Amino acid sequence: MMKKGRTTSSSMQFVFDDVLLKVLIIVAFHSLMDLFLASKKFKEIAEDRRLYQHINITNFETIDPFRSWGASNKVLTFINRCIQCRNPEAL
Repeated sequence: MMKKGRTTSSSMQFVFDDVLLKVLIIVAFHSLMDLFLASKKFKEIAEDRRLYQHINITNFETIDPFRSWGASNKVLTFINRCIQCRNPEAL
């Protein structure tokens, strides 16, 4: 049971996914072409430097490079992107 005022990352992810899905359903209802453009726009937003400047990267410190090379390689690429974008936690 969650304490009042506290949320878990999984419940926040569910809320985010649910809100995003509702937005995309509304967009798709009005225009399938707009849905494709919205998906492209979300991808562009996800690549914005400002996002990488503010991402909390402390959760990525627990990746063991010897257990999962693929995951650790992706994390390294991600952290390097944070460094390039001047994320204070990555510097």
